[in-house]
Amino acid sequence: MKGLILNDIIVKLNSHKGNWRLICDETGLGYEWISKLARNKISGPGICKIQRLYTYLNKLEKGRK
Repeated sequence: MKGLILNDIIVKLNSHKGNWRLICDETGLGYEWISKLARNKISGPGICKIQRLYTYLNKLEKGRK
């Protein structure tokens, strides 16, 4: 399950690559952290950060429709 959620976040992040600065500003997460996560370079990204990003990206996706 964890791998599926993380993979979903990485796919969504890469589909919003041009908006990473905005995502950082609105989630409070660092650009370098998001960049590393998108490249799957973080072995233990932390549940709080992942949850914050997952919630944000899902809201962003719903706003697109």
